[in-house]
Amino acid sequence: MTAIKEAALETFAKYGYHSTKVSQIAKEAGISNGLLYNYFGGKEELLRAIVKDAMDQNDAGWLKVLQSDLPPMEKLTQAVETTFDNIKSNLHYWKLLSALAFQPDVQKSMEDLVMAKKELYINLLIDLFQQMGYPDPEKEVFFFGAILDGIFLHYMNMEDAYPLDMMKDMVLQRYRG
Repeated sequence: MTAIKEAALETFAKYGYHSTKVSQIAKEAGISNGLLYNYFGGKEELLRAIVKDAMDQNDAGWLKVLQSDLPPMEKLTQAVETTFDNIKSNLHYWKLLSALAFQPDVQKSMEDLVMAKKELYINLLIDLFQQMGYPDPEKEVFFFGAILDGIFLHYMNMEDAYPLDMMKDMVLQRYRG
């Protein structure tokens, strides 16, 4: 199943979600169309599985940390470390997911899957920044997200030429005060 998801992600990113045919995914995965349909009901179900995998991967690091009893700064530090490690070790995967994120029709079709998670993380981070004493924790959450998004987009475009570790240190330094 992993090979099918990887092939789908590659194909969706290369041709766009709507232009991709199930037969292209099957060919890329080296399997028959029928075998693909044994695992997934179609390309939308396949895309949902890929997005769910990404969310589960994110949950494994973030939820454990943000819902822990650690001091607030330690929560933020571990969440940032986990996120940077994840993008560094799975760069190709995140590049492909990002390509899909810029396809509005794909965003719309995954909205129900993603919105509850977004709300959960926003609320957890608002609580965290509130514990850290920020006067407007909601604004800080969106600023923090924008910082990370910008760093990761630069890293995806520049890869080894981008000073990712230095940026991680700068993010942590900013919040340590």
